Amino acid sequence: MKKNKAGQSSFVLIDIIAGLVVIAGGVLIALSYANLGVVFTSVGLLIEAIKFLARSGL
Repeated sequence: MKKNKAGQSSFVLIDIIAGLVVIAGGVLIALSYANLGVVFTSVGLLIEAIKFLARSGL
């Protein structure tokens, strides 16, 4: 993983994956697959939360 000026790891790949999962969840909800869309969106937000905790050192 790349290091930025602050010395913290940048989670670029994780950001891309989480973003795509959240977008896929939104598309599924728009296509009337609400339950599956909510699951995808929840997984994407969970990835973002884990990334945030990893950045803060918890």
